Amino acid sequence: MNNNIVILIGFFPDPRFVNRIRTEKQAGSVNLICWDKGYSKLPRPKEDGYKLYIITEKAKGDPIRRFLPYKLFASKAMKLLKQIAPLVIHVQNLDMLQIAVCYKKRYNLQTKIIYEVADLHTLVIDEQRTLIRKAAQKYLINKEKKYSCFYDRLVLTSEAFYTKYFHNIVSEDRVVIMPNMPDLSLLDGYVAKDHNADFTVGFIGGIRYKDQIRNLIEAGEATGIKVLLAGYEEGSDEIEQLCKNKPWVEWIGRFNFKERGAELYGKCDAMYAVYNADMENVRVALPNKLYEAAWCEIPLFVAKNTYLAELVDEWGTGIAVDHKSSADLINEINNLRNDRERYNKIVEHCREKKKTIDYHYYEDRLLNAVRDLMNEAKIQQ
Repeated sequence: MNNNIVILIGFFPDPRFVNRIRTEKQAGSVNLICWDKGYSKLPRPKEDGYKLYIITEKAKGDPIRRFLPYKLFASKAMKLLKQIAPLVIHVQNLDMLQIAVCYKKRYNLQTKIIYEVADLHTLVIDEQRTLIRKAAQKYLINKEKKYSCFYDRLVLTSEAFYTKYFHNIVSEDRVVIMPNMPDLSLLDGYVAKDHNADFTVGFIGGIRYKDQIRNLIEAGEATGIKVLLAGYEEGSDEIEQLCKNKPWVEWIGRFNFKERGAELYGKCDAMYAVYNADMENVRVALPNKLYEAAWCEIPLFVAKNTYLAELVDEWGTGIAVDHKSSADLINEINNLRNDRERYNKIVEHCREKKKTIDYHYYEDRLLNAVRDLMNEAKIQQ
């Protein structure tokens, strides 16, 4: 009996999709189809209880130059899908959804599709000012609506994605909320830092919003604290170069979270998750640092006027700062470092919140959704 699941993504699997693979292996035979564009800084995947298909088509970052490579990738992915004949296809992003829908319409209408959205693209969610970008936005939104009748479950990493955007596209009963919550068992080896040593604020994760990282580096110098930066830097290596000859900054760069996550969190007194809140997708997104910092019982700096700031304020687990102002960050770092009572109060709130942070609760929700879809597909075939 066919028990095949395909995970179809346009990149090497990040930690979130490594977790998705691990979850879905419990429901059936997982086949990962991913796109090697020739510039990924994520580690090349290795088969681990699933079948791996890497399609190599070099592609540049901008959509126009990526059009032909995408067509070549789509053609090869379609052949693999036809060969595997999956009951369920799990995709992320609209370009991969298009391939899955094409396969479903052409070869098997009973195939079930799970569509995952980890971020709302700025072109979709932000106000566009030029005619070209407005036309592109209208095209993408219409495409979202057109394809919505072909997928069976919509996986979102933030509830705000639904209230802000998808509530006009998909009924709530088809939505599975999967917070960007890592498997916190990876932090089992965590040992809290000696807070009497040099105060350290860390950033752990992909380095994308570089103005905000510059603010942290500047604040580190102004306050005399240590700054730890760990994660792969997207695009150019300007932040890595900026860190050279700055003794208050420890640059780690790319690392394996499973191997070093607990160690790196154990070097920090506070965590930094301030992104460019001028972007609407940033204002509604939830990073995994929200949960990791609470689990490690350390305060989290976040950007004001975001859904993340609302939660941090509600939970009492961190401090919101102006994402454009290093002066505001400097002030709040000094306050947190010098006010031990305030620091300990935030730690206590983290300790209370970690009791409710359970990755396995959400993992079970996804697993049950996959199993239900597989059973439906088997009955219909």
